[in-house]
Amino acid sequence: MGSELRMGQMDALVKQQTDVIRRSTGFSVSDYIGGEGISDWGYEDWEQELERVEVLVMIAQSALNAFNKGVLLVSSIGLLIFDECHHARRNHPYREIMRTLEDNSKRLQCQIPKILGLSASIVTRNLKDFNQVEKEISELEAILHSKAITTTDPNSMSMHVTNPTESFAYFDIYPYNRYDYVGEMKVFLNFFLQRDNVKYAGWEFPVRNTVEVCKTAIADCIYALNELGTDPCLDCIELYISNLKYYRWNLFYSTQRIPTELDYSFIDNTISVIKTLKTDIHSRYKRESAYSPKVLKLCELVKTFNMLQKSKSADEAPSQESEPILSGIVFVNRRISAVLLKHIFTSFVDPSNSRGFNFVKSGSVVGHGSSSVVPEAEMNIYEQEKELRRFRYRDVNLLFATNVLEEGLDVPQCNLIIRFDLPLTPRSYIQSKGRARNKDAMLYHMIQKDEVPEQTRNLDTFKRIEETLTSTCRSREEVASEQIEDIGDIPPFIIQSTGAKITGASAIQLINCYCQRLCRDPFYTPKPCCVTKKIDQPLKVGFVCNLILPERAPIRDVIQSQVWSTTENAKRDAHMKACVKLHNMGEIDNYLQIASNKGKKKEGTGDELLSKLTGLTLSDSKNSYYEKKYKLRVPSEIALNSIHNRNCTHKMAVATTQPKITPADAENVLKSMDVSKVRSWNERDVTNNFLKPLGFEYCSKVFEDNKVNGVCILAMRDEHLKEMNVLLLGDRIQMLEYMEVLKKKRKQADRGKTLWEGQTPVKSYAYADNCCEWLFWWCCPCCVFRTTWRITSQGIRHRKPRFFGESDTGFIDFRFLKDIETRHEKRCTVCCPYHQLVLYADDASVKSKEAEANSEEQIIISHPDCILIEDVVRNAWSDVRLVAD
Repeated sequence: MGSELRMGQMDALVKQQTDVIRRSTGFSVSDYIGGEGISDWGYEDWEQELERVEVLVMIAQSALNAFNKGVLLVSSIGLLIFDECHHARRNHPYREIMRTLEDNSKRLQCQIPKILGLSASIVTRNLKDFNQVEKEISELEAILHSKAITTTDPNSMSMHVTNPTESFAYFDIYPYNRYDYVGEMKVFLNFFLQRDNVKYAGWEFPVRNTVEVCKTAIADCIYALNELGTDPCLDCIELYISNLKYYRWNLFYSTQRIPTELDYSFIDNTISVIKTLKTDIHSRYKRESAYSPKVLKLCELVKTFNMLQKSKSADEAPSQESEPILSGIVFVNRRISAVLLKHIFTSFVDPSNSRGFNFVKSGSVVGHGSSSVVPEAEMNIYEQEKELRRFRYRDVNLLFATNVLEEGLDVPQCNLIIRFDLPLTPRSYIQSKGRARNKDAMLYHMIQKDEVPEQTRNLDTFKRIEETLTSTCRSREEVASEQIEDIGDIPPFIIQSTGAKITGASAIQLINCYCQRLCRDPFYTPKPCCVTKKIDQPLKVGFVCNLILPERAPIRDVIQSQVWSTTENAKRDAHMKACVKLHNMGEIDNYLQIASNKGKKKEGTGDELLSKLTGLTLSDSKNSYYEKKYKLRVPSEIALNSIHNRNCTHKMAVATTQPKITPADAENVLKSMDVSKVRSWNERDVTNNFLKPLGFEYCSKVFEDNKVNGVCILAMRDEHLKEMNVLLLGDRIQMLEYMEVLKKKRKQADRGKTLWEGQTPVKSYAYADNCCEWLFWWCCPCCVFRTTWRITSQGIRHRKPRFFGESDTGFIDFRFLKDIETRHEKRCTVCCPYHQLVLYADDASVKSKEAEANSEEQIIISHPDCILIEDVVRNAWSDVRLVAD
């Protein structure tokens, strides 16, 4: 007998079911989650695993991948269990697994393993005709090759399943007029939709991720204002303003691509819109409308239920003082609702608040994979488990959750279920009702008063569907699998030697996995480009998909699908053809594994390059200032090449010029530059010495038209490049980083360079008032110790010796230099010229003590070459001011 394979929908369910099976049975059991590297397992790995364990619990997609690759044989499985089997329709992994089993059964002439499907609701969609219930059951039976049954003894079922008491909670309409500004926000939201779907759908650097984030922010603010009230809306606005700013600052790492001006424009406009909404709320809405009637009704339900529990506990055990037990779940349809409602009840528990909700300990559970930038609106499996553990241990007694808690997750004996947002499908209604495990549990449906007839009619329909399902499943006849129509029109590609199979659905996943294994860096993420267009010809009507793989892939041509009636089948066909070509080239082996190890990521951080050129070391984590200011990111070769540097058959915005230089080449170019001559570069020198060697030759005309010379290179900023219409953000980033390296390298080279040195006074009569004074200076032994001057790029150093080996030293920093003046006088009858260079500077010692800001000193250099010295000082002084600016 083969092993048992049990499949679930979520990582949390897999972990939970593994623990339950391990505690309840004597079988050896193990769980397998997609992020643990099982996608790279081969046939031998699975054989060893099947010998080690008897029960395998895994995500459905992981099982499907193993079956398709032929590394996990169907013959080794004795029992196949589908948890929440009602998903086995259309293109769900459950349905694909059944197709794989059917194909293997026909090809290998073997039987399909025994199948057990578990579900609380076979019907997952709204039905207008109750006669369709029979059809839904028959379809699922045919897909799973099983028979739908349920217990025939209601009494035995009642021992394990509870049926909560259902009630309706009616709330008033929000009386305040809030729709004027909401209408304006919806117009702005529609603008996002149009820009995303029409104009920017085919960009090489798409802004779709940013647009989704902005759309979610605006939609959540609209929802919070309409459904929760002004105070929750203000909380929502504050959450999104702070997190959108962080998302903007961290945009490069959030989207794994080079951000564009459109990204920043969308984010800034979104922040501006929701800030205006915040101002509008403060100016127009009164404090009485802080919370909507729906939220107030929810508070009333929780408080009333707690009082009922308290009175019931007092009646049952009047002699014992026991704290009333509240264990409730509030189901919502939006993640932001769970976050904001948790904030509301947390604020009510504040001791300074007199609302009487000190008994509430609130928490929230939401799913992952959201486009929201609010961290609380997205939880991974470990965060979900942590929150559920707190709920089981009574650290949390009121849980706000989305539909992630509807299916399968084990929660304690809940005695209160509130549908803050009504269920949309029969499955959601039945599943959420099943969360109430306590025998005296209550289930409340919150309905707005003007929607009572419509909503009660929907709930009655869900109840009738549930009753019809129960009665129909108690007596069923087996259904032949031929009764179900298979919509998988694309024939699979089967590798005969191993039995591995590529289907239309798995082909898309396989191509994405292959592209992820190609070389990447922070500036470039290899992704397939898929463009679908409609064909409307006399003999061909339908859709065609053009697929282009990244540049590193060996397939350089556009892969075109056949004409299909749906866009989905067109995409699958194109990806299927790409998989077949890659397999024929040896890129994908017979077990559908990526043949060559191309998964190593190349990170072009450029920190080593910066260290070699400037001497800066980023190893000290405490020196965050230099790490933040000077950290250099140099793209690797693949990022600097075009993603699609070939002729495409479809219209798509593709960069026409790409720099072709690796980090090693950039290092050699920058090291070979004579930085001492950068200031003397003219426009032609900038092109020949900077743009061409570093791969920016396409910008040479723009730089020459704007007369960019070497001085401009050292003073260049991002806004200057924007004004010159250098629009590619990645190129601007690279240029500025290279220019920054040049400036630091030049500064380092000039730091110790001597521009002029000399002594004063000189043995000459030029500085004497008369000839006698000159003779006295010449004969005086004190005048032998003359002042020595040395001018560098940082400032002027001077040293005047004294007797007994002592000397006075000083330094004039050019940063504190305020002005320069040259004096020329005639001092004696011989008309001897007298030259002085006067330097006006702030006293550095006084400045460091933060004393008088205007404290000033004069330093006089007397020398016949004062005019030359003045030129040297002025040039060095201007360079220091240029770097400071």
